[in-house]
This record gives sequence, C-alpha cells and structure tokens, in this order.
Amino acid sequence: MLSTSTTLFAQNDTVESPRRPLVGVSLSGGGAKGFAHLGALKVIEEAGVPIDFIGGTSMGAIMGGLYAIGYSVEDIIAIVRSQDWNKIMADEIPQYYVPADKKYFYRHYLATFPLVNNKIQIESGLYEGNLVNMLLTRYTAPVYHIRDYSRLSVPFLCVAADVNNAEPVEMTSGVLHRSIRASMAIPFYFTPVIMDDKVLFDGGMINNFPVRNLKNKGADIVIGVDLNQPLELSENPSPVDILDKIITLSGKPEKEKAVAEADIYINPNLHGAGMMDFNKYDSIIAMGESETRKYFPVLKALADSLQAIDSFEVSRKIVKPMDSIYIHGIKVADLDKDKAGYILSMFNMPFPCHVAFDEIEERLLKIISTEYYYDVWYEFKNEDDRTFLVIHCKRKQKWTLSTGAHYDSNYGVGVLLNLTFRNFGNYFKGSDMMIDINISDNPYLRLIHFYRCSNRFKLGYDISTMGVSLNYYEGDVFSNYYYFQNNKMKLFGQWIPTYNQSIVMGIGGEYIGFEDYKFKLVDDFEKYPSNKYNFYASAFLNYSLNNLDSPSFEKKGWKTNILLKYIIPGSLILGDADAEDACLLLNARVGRFFMINEKNSFEVAAVLATKFGNATMPFCYEFFVGGQSRMLYLDNIIAFTGMHFVQRHVQHISFSSFDWRYNFYKMFYGSLKCDVGFMSDEYEKWFDPENIVVGVGLTVGAKTIIGPVELSLMRSNVSSGFVGFVNVGYYF
Repeated sequence: MLSTSTTLFAQNDTVESPRRPLVGVSLSGGGAKGFAHLGALKVIEEAGVPIDFIGGTSMGAIMGGLYAIGYSVEDIIAIVRSQDWNKIMADEIPQYYVPADKKYFYRHYLATFPLVNNKIQIESGLYEGNLVNMLLTRYTAPVYHIRDYSRLSVPFLCVAADVNNAEPVEMTSGVLHRSIRASMAIPFYFTPVIMDDKVLFDGGMINNFPVRNLKNKGADIVIGVDLNQPLELSENPSPVDILDKIITLSGKPEKEKAVAEADIYINPNLHGAGMMDFNKYDSIIAMGESETRKYFPVLKALADSLQAIDSFEVSRKIVKPMDSIYIHGIKVADLDKDKAGYILSMFNMPFPCHVAFDEIEERLLKIISTEYYYDVWYEFKNEDDRTFLVIHCKRKQKWTLSTGAHYDSNYGVGVLLNLTFRNFGNYFKGSDMMIDINISDNPYLRLIHFYRCSNRFKLGYDISTMGVSLNYYEGDVFSNYYYFQNNKMKLFGQWIPTYNQSIVMGIGGEYIGFEDYKFKLVDDFEKYPSNKYNFYASAFLNYSLNNLDSPSFEKKGWKTNILLKYIIPGSLILGDADAEDACLLLNARVGRFFMINEKNSFEVAAVLATKFGNATMPFCYEFFVGGQSRMLYLDNIIAFTGMHFVQRHVQHISFSSFDWRYNFYKMFYGSLKCDVGFMSDEYEKWFDPENIVVGVGLTVGAKTIIGPVELSLMRSNVSSGFVGFVNVGYYF
C-alpha cells in the first residue's frame, strides 16, 4: 500500500492540471480508541498535507466533526481532557438535578421497561445518551446556522446505519450534532436516533471506514486512519469485548473494500486500549501520534508533490468553544401545546438575552430528571435573522415497570419491582401512582398516589405493609430477634420551596404487630408484650435538603433530614383511662460533603434523636441503633459505625459522624469512618461518660453498573470484636 501511494504521488507530479488533487481523511469508529485520531491529525498537519474533506464513523465522526467545524487539534484535545467520560458514557446525571419530590420517593433502578398495550417493551438502548447530546450540541454551536456540511471549515460527512433497511446512511446536511450522535449510537448501549423516519445506529455496523464516500465527494487521495485491531475473544469475554467484536464483524466486508481503496492506510497499534477506555485519552492520543509518525515521510512526500503541482497554504477557519449564545425566544418541538407548559416554564427568561450553555444544560437536566420525558435534546434555529432555542422531547409511556436488586448483610437479599402510572386516572390528569413490591426475607408492599396541584405542591397518600426481623442482643452477643409487622397509611401534603428542598406534613395511622421471641420464652408479657397489635395515630413534619452530586460516591453537597413526629396511642383516642400518653419524637440528621479534590472528599454529619416530655415511649418507636444499612424500612433505625445491626434500642441519642473517602483507582475507593456520641434511655443520664460510644470502620468499595459494592470492617467500644458489613447495589 505504501509503495502504491508513493507512485500515485509521483504520477500526479507529471500531470498538467489547473488544480492540485484534493485530499480526504477518513476516520474509523472504535469508541475510546477514537482519541488516537487526534494524534494522527496532528502529524498530518505537521507534514503540511491539506485536508480538503474529512469523514468519519462513530467516534471518528465526533473527532472529524469537531475538526471540520474549525477547532484546532490542541483545542479538541483540551475538550477531551475537560470531560468526565465515565459519567458521560453512563449518562450519570448529578443527583442535585433530581427534583426534591422525586428524591423523597427515590429509587435507583437497574432497568425500566415501558408497558405498551399491556405488553412489556424492551428499551432500545441501555442509555439515552443525554449527556452525549449536550456535549455535542455545546461544541457544534459555533456553526449551528450551517446545515450543509460542505460549508464547514472542512467539508464533512459521517455515516450511520439504518437498521430497518440494513443500509449505510451518509449524512452531509441537517443538524450537525444529531448526525454525529446517530453515527455513534452504539447498538444496545445507546438508544438510536430517529431521523427522517429512519432508525439510525452506529455506522460501524455497516461502514466503519468511509473511504469510498470521500472519493465519491471528490477526494482524489484518501488518507485512512483505521482503529480496528485484531481481537480474539477469551474464554470469558466481557460484554464490551463481545460488542466490539460484533461491530467489527458486521462491518468487515465494507471495511476490506475501504482498506483497498485508501491511498495511505494507517492502522495504529493501540496496545490493548479498549473501546470503553475513555479515561486513557492521553495515552491513546500519544499512541495515535506515535504510529502516524512512522508515515511522516510518506505524508511529507504527498505534501511536497501537491505543492509542486499548485502552490498553496494550509489554512482553515478556526473557531473557539462558546460559553453563551444570544437567543430571541424558545420553542418546544414534538409536544402538543397543552403538554409543553412545564418545558416552557423551565426557560422563563427575559428574551431576547444572552444565555449560558451551563444554564441551558442545567434546565434540561432538571427536565430529564423528572422522568416524564425522553429523547431530550436541543438545537438553535435561525428564523428571520433571529435565533431561537428549540427543545425537542417526547413524553414517556404512562405505565412503566422497573426492577432493582440489593444485598446487604443486615437485611439480606431484596428484589424490588416497581409499577409507575403517570397521569393516573381520568379525572386527575396531574396524578401519579407508584407501587413497590420488595421480594425478600423482609418483604414489603407500598402504594403511593399523589396529585400535583402545581409545580411546587402535591397532595397524596402513602399505604404500606411490611414485615422486618431485627436481631436482639444482650450487650454485644446475639440472643434472639424481634419481628415487626407494620401496616401504615398516611395522608400528606408536600411543598417544594426550592429544587433541592422538600417539606412534607401530614397525618397517619400505624397498626403495628410486635413479637419478641426472647421474652416470649420467659413469659414476661407485661414488660415485653408478645404477639400483640397496637394502633397509633400520628402527625408529622418532615424537612429534607439533598443536593448531593451522586447516589453512591458523594463528593459535595448537603444531605439533611429532620423528622418531627407526634405519636398518639389508639387507646388514648378511645378514652382508655390506663392509656399511655402521647409523645413527641425528633429524629434529625444533618450532613455535609466537602470535595477536597477529584479523588478525595470528606463528610461531617450530626445526628440527634430524642423523645420530649415524660410520656412513655412505645417500644416500637424507640431508636434502634447500629449497623450500616441505609434501607428505608423504619425511620427509627439509625446506622452507627462499629455496632451490630440494631444492637441497641434507646430513647435518646446524639453523635457526630466523620467520613473520609478516597478514590484510589478508577472505580475503586476507600472510606475511613468514625462515629462518636452518647446514647441512653434516661434523659438525665444522656451525656454521662459511661454512655459515650465510639465506633471506627474501614470500607473498600467499587462503583459498578449495579451500584456500589462495598466491604466494611468496623469496631466500637460496645462491641468485643470486629463487625463486618457487605453491601451490593443501590439501597431502596
């Protein structure tokens, strides 16, 4: 191939032509391996080769598209380095964009399936690519007004695959960032792009190396940078390796033709870099540059031969990233007018005005986090010399089925099924209903139904029944266990004063069955009633603030929850002379995460739980302390480092919690935690020295697709030995 190319250049020297031959650069797909294109483009520029056309597929479309817009190679490298690629590829929206009302009932599901015509549908991709959409829109914004890609700084094309017709789709016009997004819609990973009634996936499935496309556009000479590597699957291949192999094999026939047609064929050896190794951008760029430098003499010969035909200067219009844009108004596409009100309300701005891209993206993330919309993206349109922001989105199906799974050594295995009905019922169009079913050793069933009176206020009810077993300890030695059967209903109103704050107030009733196997055996029924159900009415006020950045490895933000609850025994309501008095309970936790740097964060928290007054506190409402699980079975279970799960039950507790976290390698992290405070059954002796409790613990964990996987080893001054804890998955 190399000698053939040299002969071609020599022949061009002898051809009398009014113009020099035109040069195209073809960039293949390859996921994260596509960063190598930046190293290749850098060397091609250094050799003085003019680039008259550029085309790419998948990641090659992203790198080629940014170059075609007019970004310098150095600017593109800076853009690559400034991204958190793990979050972008996992569509990880920061938690502080999840609205407060969603956080109050928040569940992190492993999978969600729409129900269409009473049939379960499979999502077309693991992720919608919302963050990829925003990334591409932001950096293509300098040329938003150009819809003909031949008018870019370098004429550009990219290739996607129409899965309905099994045909490649060459895109040379339209909304640039949507074309690029379609070209890199990795099958099964990202949802497809619907464009002109075509369902478009990653172009690598059919044409991963668009050499012929460039020649058809007028390129006389094509330099091809192909990132595909020979891949032999192991006995236990990863899903990513299998997907990479499928894409490579499906596009192999067209790729072989393209290799034969490329005049200079560069196939960098990327030394084991994988398609999902997005955080290895510096080393991949360096490998692309190093391999392309081997072809520098050939590239320089090409540049010199073209100069000999017709002297030229290598130049193109250079652009810089934009921070803001001046727009005259907003429009909503793909929705009826009566359903676009919420979207418009999120962009209540004094148009015309300059709007920062950060501000646009923040509002879009809030819209996405409501979980009412999908295929959310935006573009800018020129109309009558005015620029409009156009939001595209579609309403999700009314019914969805979601699943989650979790294991921890306190509660055991749990599998969660959730049915969500949006706009439930014919009368209350703004109402939602959710049903949770937890299949586990500690099962529960929960139904929540609320009506949105406005964007800031809801009315609803919450009905649940659950059974939970709690260990009983004498000192720190397991002796027996309690069993709670809790049947509960509450009516509530929820006010959302700010996006991350929620105030819920309401009334409720609980029918609680309590069985204590320990004291059932000794027949002490008066002090420790067994197999007895009691009714309690309550009024409550709950304030919460949550603007954390992540559902697992939190780095910054507040998490505060303050619950004030007034308990009224049912016997007191019925006028029983021997009834217990009503009592007022407070359970509060205020925590703040501080980000030290990208790898280190620190949490400081304070916990206070107590009973006010002299009224007798029902045993089932005492504060059960110990363990690390954050499962939301009972609101009076309080985690404490170094203690066995619910090792103690007390009426008064206060302590401080300190947690240092270190992300020591990729998805792996460690945590060093210390809890120190006081707990007692008697208010007067609450802060006596003999009631001080100190616990320390070390946790190692990993962020995975199923949530955090953590192993903890702890100890406290009220435990004679080490206490272990294992957690797998997100809590629910």
